[in-house]
Amino acid sequence: MGIKLSDIFLKAGLIIAVTISVILSFLIWTNNARYERNPDTKVSTAQEQSKTDKELADVYLPTRILQKNQQQQYMVYNRRDSPIMAFQKRFKTWQLTGSITAKNYNNGDYLNQINAPEQVQLTYPGVITWRLFKQMYKLTEKKATADFSFNRIILKNNDNKTVYLTNDNNQVVHKVPVANNRGKQLRALLKNADMRLPVEERVMNNKLTLYYTKPVKITPYSYLISRENINTYISTLLADKGDSSIEARESGSVTTYYRGIFKKLSADSSNDQIQYEDYTDTVTVSSTTQLLRNSFSRLVNVGNSLANVRYFSSVPKTQVVTYLNYVEGFPIYQQSDFGAASIQLTPSGQVLRFSSRTLQVPVPAENQDNTLPATQDVLNQLAANNVDLATIKDIQLGYHWTQSSANQQVIDLKPTYYVFINNTWKDYRDLLAQ
Repeated sequence: MGIKLSDIFLKAGLIIAVTISVILSFLIWTNNARYERNPDTKVSTAQEQSKTDKELADVYLPTRILQKNQQQQYMVYNRRDSPIMAFQKRFKTWQLTGSITAKNYNNGDYLNQINAPEQVQLTYPGVITWRLFKQMYKLTEKKATADFSFNRIILKNNDNKTVYLTNDNNQVVHKVPVANNRGKQLRALLKNADMRLPVEERVMNNKLTLYYTKPVKITPYSYLISRENINTYISTLLADKGDSSIEARESGSVTTYYRGIFKKLSADSSNDQIQYEDYTDTVTVSSTTQLLRNSFSRLVNVGNSLANVRYFSSVPKTQVVTYLNYVEGFPIYQQSDFGAASIQLTPSGQVLRFSSRTLQVPVPAENQDNTLPATQDVLNQLAANNVDLATIKDIQLGYHWTQSSANQQVIDLKPTYYVFINNTWKDYRDLLAQ
């Protein structure tokens, strides 16, 4: 039977209709993807920025809480739940209500402010800046205040409308008016503290120093550690998609990897210390805020875990920022010659020094607390051992990082005093042994 002309038109029409449907579906699908891609990208970028801001705030975090009643001041901590981490989220709730004012104090009056009764302090080991603090916690001012540095946040028990930001270096106190400083919530958190060590702020060699006024009991710890393979750092820091030529040279325990003449990475197998130099990455740092923020971005680029890493100090003159690991509110020394990491940024390039050893999880250790002398007793012992106390710039409680003799993947953290002398942090027991 012959094919009818109407059947041919019908089939042709169906084919055309299906084709048009497919084309329209494709156009709709691709247009949706096109229109949706931009919002998704914005969301992804916002999420990444939020993650970076959180990491920034976790690294540039106060490391110590001091609480004083009418008479006695204490260094306060809760090993079950860090009150600093718990209170950190309250910073974001501060609503700035007026102009910030500043006042400069002389030595005695500033010390009186720091040792005043009925207040709580959150302290940083080094100065941070108001601009960085505002960025981290999304605080807004009606009229921006000129940037300034501080290392203490003080909340007075009888004043919930003011935050006091003080700087030990220049003895300037900034009064920040807020709707509610959340001091009541912080004091409530501190009621659960399981560590209260009597302390007093004193001036030692022109520097405000925290003295522990009685013998202190501190818990020792052991941690499982990981050692990152050097190839990871070569891939992260040294490798270039357009240039895979890397030259390696050995000298004793140190292997140095070069990419051209402007980038090199040195690894010391005897102590797991890494030094990366990049003289193509130049930056002009014109403020402490820039120094702290740019140093943090380089720290992130290394790729090590930042879970226990905290900002420790900065030296604007040499543009060096140092970070240490902290456990239960105390810094860990001897992890390397420079702590967890040291970042130097200069107009000629950057130098990153860091350890390939990172803390993982605590493992069972001796349960008995170690007892250490009061700070003044330690200084008396050093003086009796012919150490010139005038050369001591600082003294702090911390942990001594030592390799476990039983397991190469475990390190022991022993409580001790560390003394900053001759531009180096030293265990006071080593000074006594000299």
